[in-house]
Amino acid sequence: MKKNNEFSHVHNNVVFVANQMSAAPADFVEETYHTLKQIENDLHSNNSSKDSVLKVNIYVPNMDCWQSIEKAYQNFFGAVQPANTIIPTSNEMASISFEVIAEKNVYYAC
Repeated sequence: MKKNNEFSHVHNNVVFVANQMSAAPADFVEETYHTLKQIENDLHSNNSSKDSVLKVNIYVPNMDCWQSIEKAYQNFFGAVQPANTIIPTSNEMASISFEVIAEKNVYYAC
């Protein structure tokens, strides 16, 4: 597995990206959107894009913030959203973390 940077890996044309929000965001919607934009930058640096995302795992220590996260998720991905799984964690002091699995854009010469 090739390590591209501290948050992403590419293996067999699949891009794996992990990132997390700050531990105590002032605004969950804004912080979630900002984190997803950072993930998008990692995808671009690995020849992929948010349109190629297959699956997102979201680790949430406090389900009270889920509606805000969902709003930012919908705004970021638009009408066609990739599958996501919400995984509650037991440590309420932990930050919200994202794991993204995407296809690498492969271009073939004709």
